[in-house]
Amino acid sequence: MLRRAHLFLLFPALSLGSCTYDNAEDLLARQPVPCDLTAITYTGSISPLLDRNCRSCHNASLLNGNVNLEGYAQAKRYADNGLLVGVTSHAAGFKPMPQNAPKLPECDVNRIRQWVAAGAPNN
Repeated sequence: MLRRAHLFLLFPALSLGSCTYDNAEDLLARQPVPCDLTAITYTGSISPLLDRNCRSCHNASLLNGNVNLEGYAQAKRYADNGLLVGVTSHAAGFKPMPQNAPKLPECDVNRIRQWVAAGAPNN
């Protein structure tokens, strides 16, 4: 009889112990977002990134640091001379950019690296 009582109490305890509440938003938020580096283009990837993070200070009207990143030709110039990768990756010997702001997400830095490594094409 005592054994049957233990089993009677054990079953609900095990059943309740295995219950969890998983909110779909919480589950999705925990998973890292993959960084897609397969289709990096100037128009679709690099120019919007420069718009969000660089061009408010580095444009034809406001040449902070004497750097203009407005347009492909100007961006390519800094891609070719290593400045774009150096400042965005916070490499030694380069002034970290964006100034007075957190470093760009590593995925964005890797997108810039990938684009530069591909020859900084105008695509």
